[in-house]
Amino acid sequence: MTGTNQGTSSKSSGNKVLTVILVFLGVIAVILFGVFLASLFANRSEAPIPTVIPPTPDAGAATLTTTDYVNVRSGPGSNYPVYGVVAPGTTGEAIGISTDGQWYNVKIPTEIIASGNAWASADHVVAQNAENLPVIPAPPPPPAVPPQIPAPGSPTVIALTAVNVRSGPGMNYEVYGVAPQSTVLEAMGISSDGGWYMVKIPTEYAASGTGWVSASYVRAENTQNLPVIDNPAPPTDVIPPPPDPGGPTAVNFEPLNVRSGPSSQYPSFGVAPTGTFFKVTGISADGSWWVVAIPPSIAPNGQGWINGAYVNTTNTDNVPFVESPPL
Repeated sequence: MTGTNQGTSSKSSGNKVLTVILVFLGVIAVILFGVFLASLFANRSEAPIPTVIPPTPDAGAATLTTTDYVNVRSGPGSNYPVYGVVAPGTTGEAIGISTDGQWYNVKIPTEIIASGNAWASADHVVAQNAENLPVIPAPPPPPAVPPQIPAPGSPTVIALTAVNVRSGPGMNYEVYGVAPQSTVLEAMGISSDGGWYMVKIPTEYAASGTGWVSASYVRAENTQNLPVIDNPAPPTDVIPPPPDPGGPTAVNFEPLNVRSGPSSQYPSFGVAPTGTFFKVTGISADGSWWVVAIPPSIAPNGQGWINGAYVNTTNTDNVPFVESPPL
């Protein structure tokens, strides 16, 4: 009987020791995991993603109610940049649907985009009265801006989604193109308010070799010692003559270069502020650039060219094709 008690006591003591060891290892694992998370998120941007509050839907209109946080984008696809996020349980008005039925065109405040509409994925909304929505063609996707390969150990930002690369740290600066999701860009500086990073891009997009991305849509690494960069001067505004009532019209939803030809290689006459209405007089052979009327004081022939990826158009079905001018 005594031997049995001693064996039981020894086993119990061993179990206690094993339990203590397991608890100790568990505590160490939690601490190490916490350190890992801290290091992972220490350099993440803390800039909030803008919240989009849709206008109240009209009575009887087609509506969408979000079931999750939903990005609203400039086009029906994850390769289009994000304007902001709509919170779960928000109801907005749907005004169209994509050709594949996977995206809805929705009303958003004109303060966010001059045209007052953007795109939301059908995967995260519940639709009502949306059976007869018109099919809306996708706008041309904006050009992708490839990164310059960062030097080892250099400060970088990683695109969490497709993000606009602009000429300056603000929504009033024109867009050079879009850095696709997961693109790694070398960071060169930060804006005075901490909301924008200056990044290195190819010189064919900007002679300076730099552009700016919003801190809301990137994860930053090794950026603690970046210099603060003064805002570049905003570009010269181009104010075109008003379009004819009911005539072919384009309105830009981003600040937009007005160029002498249908390519970023042509010189810019200046930038049209967001929400500028243009009289459309033609279209490029590939359908991606519009010819618009501008003052003869800017261009003697009264013509400029704007990128179709950044405008919405009306009544443009019958405008003529126009040959590209010599570069």
